[in-house]
Amino acid sequence: MTPLEIIEDTISTWKRERPDLDFSAMALVLRLGTIAKVGIERTETALAPLGINVGEFDVLATIRRHGTGAELTPSTLAELTLISQSGLTNRIRRLTEAGLIARRTNANDKRSFSLRLTLKGTRVADKGISIVAAIDEEFVKVLSQSSSKTLQKSLDSLIEGMD
Repeated sequence: MTPLEIIEDTISTWKRERPDLDFSAMALVLRLGTIAKVGIERTETALAPLGINVGEFDVLATIRRHGTGAELTPSTLAELTLISQSGLTNRIRRLTEAGLIARRTNANDKRSFSLRLTLKGTRVADKGISIVAAIDEEFVKVLSQSSSKTLQKSLDSLIEGMD
């Protein structure tokens, strides 16, 4: 079965079992989840030759997009990547061990530090963003420009409604 067939089957079988409920929102959320899952899987596969996963790329890309020589604290990175501090800790460890990021201890507070990309990290981030941009372009090419803009507005509304 295709992903769309699975979603339709899920909704139709729930409608049969629970005709008292409206499953239109679930149908939309299942579609969004499927798109996210497939997009992440494709990105993971494409980034694997660089020796990083999507979560690690997210950290590298977040530092990289702040400009050459940018340094970000772990708390800033956690906020910008929408992950917890504890989730970020393992990524920082792996990226440091791989030589992709370096720590700089705060001279005024030895307990705090910032993170910056190494030269190798910058190269990996730049290759990675080229890969991700191409995958995303390929993924949405089935949409017209008008459909893409409408979808973006709709998704923005959903995101704003999450607050």
